[in-house]
Amino acid sequence: MDLQGVALILNSPITAEKILEEKPDAVVLATGARSLIPDIPGMHLPHVSNAWDVLTGDVNVGKNVLILGGGATGCETALFLAQKGALGAESLAWLFLHDAEELQVLKNLLNKGVKNVSIVEKLPRVGMEIKPSTRWTVIQNLKRFGITLLTETEVKAIEPVGVMVSQKGSEECLACDSVVTAFGARPHNPLEGRIEDKIKEVHVIGDAKRHGKPLMRFTRALRQD
Repeated sequence: MDLQGVALILNSPITAEKILEEKPDAVVLATGARSLIPDIPGMHLPHVSNAWDVLTGDVNVGKNVLILGGGATGCETALFLAQKGALGAESLAWLFLHDAEELQVLKNLLNKGVKNVSIVEKLPRVGMEIKPSTRWTVIQNLKRFGITLLTETEVKAIEPVGVMVSQKGSEECLACDSVVTAFGARPHNPLEGRIEDKIKEVHVIGDAKRHGKPLMRFTRALRQD
């Protein structure tokens, strides 16, 4: 952008009025997507967080975590949380070279973090929108870190002590101290309707036009702290 002379204006919330003040010939709206928040009782309780906020480090969760939604984002968030506290590569090398622990102990430390993580998914399988060439790796890593997969399970309500779910006709409360929602996203395009009749060219691109499939960031999700 520097080479092309693109001007950057940061820390400035954009409004339709600001756009019109510039009197542009064309506007490209790339306002992205926002998390989908279904109408489920208890969604706004204090122990409920959004997957995006968890992945960016803006929110800390407890030891026993339920992730609601088993799509790509839900799987990535589960891996991100489950590997916290697991043995890292540098520590593994030191312990191995100094014969500090038996191999089985080291393997166990590699595959278990400090959090108990479960995924609750309404569909028969998790990660359905992940490409097959990647999905098998995701599933293997979910199993490796001991993440519980609760498929064909529908969320009914979130309560202070857990989540009420329905599975095969019976209801139960899954105990947890943190709930992370990963129900997907929808386009966020609040400006097009306010400027499209006043500017010659208005283009909507990316997730603002149509929410695409999220990319799995395995390098980060499997990074050892």
